Amino acid sequence: MLLHHPDVSSIDNDSEKMKDSLSGIMNKCFEESFQPIKDAQEYVVNATLRSCIYPTPKDQQTYRSVSRYFMMFRKYWLLCQTAISDRTSHHVTLRPNPLSTLVISLKNRIDVCIKGMTETGFDIDQDIWRDIEYLIEALLDWEVDEIIIGAEDLLNKLQSISLWLEETDIKLGCCLIGITPEEQTYIKYACQIISDYDRKAKISVKKVLDNVDKQAAIQKKSASIDPQKEKSMVTFPLPDGAKWEDLSIIFSDSHVVTVKHQGVYKRFTYSQMGMVCSKSGDPTKQWNLLWAFAESLGEISWYSKYATNYLKKQKQILSKHLRDFFQLEDDPIKWIRGKKTYRCRFTILLENVDDY
Repeated sequence: MLLHHPDVSSIDNDSEKMKDSLSGIMNKCFEESFQPIKDAQEYVVNATLRSCIYPTPKDQQTYRSVSRYFMMFRKYWLLCQTAISDRTSHHVTLRPNPLSTLVISLKNRIDVCIKGMTETGFDIDQDIWRDIEYLIEALLDWEVDEIIIGAEDLLNKLQSISLWLEETDIKLGCCLIGITPEEQTYIKYACQIISDYDRKAKISVKKVLDNVDKQAAIQKKSASIDPQKEKSMVTFPLPDGAKWEDLSIIFSDSHVVTVKHQGVYKRFTYSQMGMVCSKSGDPTKQWNLLWAFAESLGEISWYSKYATNYLKKQKQILSKHLRDFFQLEDDPIKWIRGKKTYRCRFTILLENVDDY
């Protein structure tokens, strides 16, 4: 059969050459024959990986104990935790996010575990569950800037969940029921996908940093800093011992504010305060939020017309801009838990409005 293969045009009298030629043809045939099997294997693996079904054997009540549900909840959550920790360590996002399908599947499996624990009479801490939903949303939807600014908050929530897991593990004790083959396959390939994404993201980060270094070197050689641009980049550092409570920000119009601190007055535009969109030149969402605080006398609650699903993220970014501009370390906008309100620690008003 090999002698009649179309790739064999002629038979060389040299036995060694003929042997090498036939060996190459055989290897090619094997490769082509096994490809459908590889495709089928990949299909089965992907079907298992993408499935949102909790693979617990039917009619086996031992698999539905609270400790078994908690064991699987912990394993699924630790996969999410790894992905989130990786995400905060490299400032890059691949689009579309390769982990989206996996994370949604993990979320559904976690939901099933929590539902099972609840049905057995175990009460899940609602704050922990809200933290989990918050972290998964950050993993799927947050942009690079939001991750950078909110990294500390994300890590704090991860730590809280880890402590809760340890406490609950001690409370419930060990689970004596093993992991099913389906669960083992799912966890193995989930780990592989998360690891592959992290590796690719780190490579992308290195490329970005290398490119930044090259551009900086080129810019340094070719031109000096634009004096006009340098002039627009300002700060208003407050003296040692200054507090946010000593500061006032008064909007003269929608683009200009007057800053007052201990008898010192200065006027700044949104551009000078670093809240300008680089593409359009318009004020950023953070500047608009600062205006909203002024119009609301320094407070925005979840019942305010300015409250949106992105309020918390925008507040975090605005706080960072203000800390950088005024050179103060603590947060200028605090969360009043009982009233569900964000309140500025500094005075902020529209012009011609009485102080409060």
